[in-house]
Amino acid sequence: MIRQLPIKISIFVFLALLSQAAYAQSTPPMRIELNLSRDTVFVGDTFDLTVHFEYTSEMGQIEVGQPEFPEMLEFEKVGSIQYSQRQDISRNSITGKYQARAHYDFTRTYRALTPGEFIIQGIELEIDDPSQPGGKMKTRTAQAKITVLAVGPDSEEKIVGAESEEPEEKEDIRDIKEPISAPRWILYLLGIGASSILLALALIMVRVIKPPAVKIPEKVTTRKIVDPYGRAMGKLKEIKTPEIGADDDQITAFYIRLSDIVKEYVGSKHNVLGFEATTYEITSSMRQVYQEFTDGGRLIESLERFLNEIDLGKYAMALREENFMEAGINRAREFVELDNRYAKHEMGDGEENP
Repeated sequence: MIRQLPIKISIFVFLALLSQAAYAQSTPPMRIELNLSRDTVFVGDTFDLTVHFEYTSEMGQIEVGQPEFPEMLEFEKVGSIQYSQRQDISRNSITGKYQARAHYDFTRTYRALTPGEFIIQGIELEIDDPSQPGGKMKTRTAQAKITVLAVGPDSEEKIVGAESEEPEEKEDIRDIKEPISAPRWILYLLGIGASSILLALALIMVRVIKPPAVKIPEKVTTRKIVDPYGRAMGKLKEIKTPEIGADDDQITAFYIRLSDIVKEYVGSKHNVLGFEATTYEITSSMRQVYQEFTDGGRLIESLERFLNEIDLGKYAMALREENFMEAGINRAREFVELDNRYAKHEMGDGEENP
């Protein structure tokens, strides 16, 4: 019996070591995970992304740096990082050493912006552990996958993984209290239909209560017909000679105006070149007109003398006296009266002189 005691003690020690080894294998010294609170959400919903880290150390408490959560165009960060920590201290029954099992959780909230399926890359952690060479080590989580559905806020569609964790009875009560909101396009159609009905009623009322039509008398407009002779004589009556001491530009403008009056009369009366015609061009045209007249030579002579004197008056300083300018007005008046009298006699023009 005494001989069998060392054998039993050896078996007991062996079983204890085997149990300790099995425990060590079942509990790995380090575990890191990237967890999603929901793996399927709607656009606009929020979800939590958590880095969970466990580590066993025989040197006491370790230090874990805060991870850098990724910036993603498809998601928007909400709030700040939430951090929690727990330490489980135990003693190795075989080695007699104390071990610390540390639990760390870093949580960041995101809001989904774009529909689709997205892969969230692993997040790296940096650990300060005196038991490691150099006292530091780094580790990274695995990737995570999330699905974002493009469902509007008015839809009643539900999906597995995006359901609320509240009791079913409470959800039913909430649905009963919330008002039923029609889709936006139905509201638009109803608004357009109501507007069309009101417009139709307004048109009907306008036709029913239409005031009697008031006949507005037409405004009779009369146009005074002025013959070329009357228009020319009126302009010759209004034209004034420049004042004494007027500069060359004013005198030149006076002669140009006087010449234009006569050219306008000739062009309108005989349908020949008017304002833009030169002295030579207008006299040549009038020769053909006056050749049918009995005394046409007298008329062409009067016209040529007037136009030549006007041309001289524009450039000859000696002819820029006041009496010469008055004589130019009189000569223009004499030519217009003479031409009008001959035209009535030769062409049978029945227009009366003003």
